[in-house]
Amino acid sequence: MAGGVTRSLAEALARPPLLGVVAFCTILLWRPVAHSLTMLVHELFAGPSQIVVSFALGAVGFVLMWRGFRQSESAATVLGILAGSLIWTGWFEQGFNGFAAALGVQPLTWRGFTLFTPGLLMIEASVVLMLGMLILLGANKDTQCRMFMWFHRHLHIWPGRKTAGYQRQIARVTTMEYLFVVWFFYVLNILIFDPRLLGPEHPGAMAMLAVIAVWGVYLIGKLTRIRGPGLALRYAIPCVGCAWLLIESAAAMRLFREIWLEPLEFPVTMGIWAIVSAALFLGYPRLRGPADA
Repeated sequence: MAGGVTRSLAEALARPPLLGVVAFCTILLWRPVAHSLTMLVHELFAGPSQIVVSFALGAVGFVLMWRGFRQSESAATVLGILAGSLIWTGWFEQGFNGFAAALGVQPLTWRGFTLFTPGLLMIEASVVLMLGMLILLGANKDTQCRMFMWFHRHLHIWPGRKTAGYQRQIARVTTMEYLFVVWFFYVLNILIFDPRLLGPEHPGAMAMLAVIAVWGVYLIGKLTRIRGPGLALRYAIPCVGCAWLLIESAAAMRLFREIWLEPLEFPVTMGIWAIVSAALFLGYPRLRGPADA
């Protein structure tokens, strides 16, 4: 009886629109946990030990990605997301912070409080590197990224015919997508709120946030129509990117307290959050939809 109910529930969750909702919640609930992990590295370690721990986190991310090469599409997608998150936390984010400290970058203050840390300013400076890499990735003729293919169609630029029988490495593709989506929205958020460009009180910043909100709603609408669990989870990455930018923008306006940035102050809350997030990731590969490869 219980087994039948479990199977029925799994089948219902594996169909649209609930599949998109589950995929969105799985990614959304992970973001605060990832932020807490970053803060724990900063608060519990310093100096050489912080470098070692950060390097280890990124290395674990690459191991997870490699393990995903032999998994089902859904499992490979989950491992790719975790891999991208750990690589960003351990190598990208900590790397930006480390070089900012080594180069003596000063924080950006605005009206008496720190608006951007030195590490965030290093991320802002990486915008040209990020755009250049995106252009190179978009030139891949075998890409199946919806954004790249949209540009191919509307700009009438075709890298070439797709390779017949080409099989994507889902874990690697997901890892790269997660990294670049997080990187892109970090840069976008910083550029919007940089007072040297727009700033927290600029009408242009509010207009940009409104555009991102509309874009996010559009993407979520498409997400709720996707039938494959693996594809749905990957498509949820940019959907959550839009939502998370708006959440962080609200926090920057002091509308609420980001408790995930203070995991040692809220250990029980963040512990429960981490358990729920882990349960979603562990259970997601069990969703077997008709389009899941």
